[in-house]
Amino acid sequence: MPRFTLKTKVTLIIPLVITIALACLLFLIHSLLQSYIKDSISRQQYQILSILADDIDQNVSDHHKTLQILAERVTKAMVDNPELALAYLRSQNEHMADFDNGMYLFDHMGRIIADTAQGLDRTGKDFSFRDYVKQTMATKKPFLSDPFESAQQHHHPVITFTAPIFGKDGSLLAILGGSVDLTRSTFVEKLSRVKLTKGGYVYLYNKDRMLISHPDKSRIMKRDVPLGVNQLFDRAIDRNLSRTANPVLLQTPQDQKLDHCRQLSGSGGICPDLQTKGCIPDRSAVSFLGYVLVHAALPDPLY
Repeated sequence: MPRFTLKTKVTLIIPLVITIALACLLFLIHSLLQSYIKDSISRQQYQILSILADDIDQNVSDHHKTLQILAERVTKAMVDNPELALAYLRSQNEHMADFDNGMYLFDHMGRIIADTAQGLDRTGKDFSFRDYVKQTMATKKPFLSDPFESAQQHHHPVITFTAPIFGKDGSLLAILGGSVDLTRSTFVEKLSRVKLTKGGYVYLYNKDRMLISHPDKSRIMKRDVPLGVNQLFDRAIDRNLSRTANPVLLQTPQDQKLDHCRQLSGSGGICPDLQTKGCIPDRSAVSFLGYVLVHAALPDPLY
């Protein structure tokens, strides 16, 4: 067996050591760069998500405040006279865009008095079976419904805000309702148009796994994300993640996805019984909304 001289050994070993050292250094740099890119995307994503969620929170708050102001102007004469009630509702032109699926006045038993969508055609019809009517009657507080299919001809998914109206003796006199079409609502529908990197999107869902806003319109009002399919979806619902929730990196055979969840704020419950900052004072019966979820594909360097 030939023997290598010291000079030969040094000549062979030093380049090998240098090569291994450089490989390790490059691997370390790649790992650090990968982590930095992921963290940067994560921070940026969550900032965008928080802005969107805060915007929805503010819109929900504004809608409820508007409805309460309108409710305070309803008189007993309007409650007793459907024509006066209809004239009042239809005079609120500046607010019709906010409640684009109609405004409704119910009596203290949940029977409709008048509504802007169908005038007096449904006067006397009992709507006490609707959850938003039942909850408002029971709690005598404002309420925000979960999404449901509208009874109007378009059958779009809608949500309804309510505000109780009290008589001089403090008893419940009537209920004012304002309905929002989720397929046209600016503060929810616009989420479906938000694009976050290649393949990224934002969607909104409630604690019952019902999708409220999604780029795929056919999925709205469906509960098609079963337990175990989406880790963050499950964590957000089961653990009520706060606004500082960490992202989850989801690995599938096809790709990786960085998901964030941000709860919307509300009034004294979990989101979508709603909670975090910006709560509306004394509106603990608000019960809609849910979580805004950012779902964004990571760029190529992270694969």
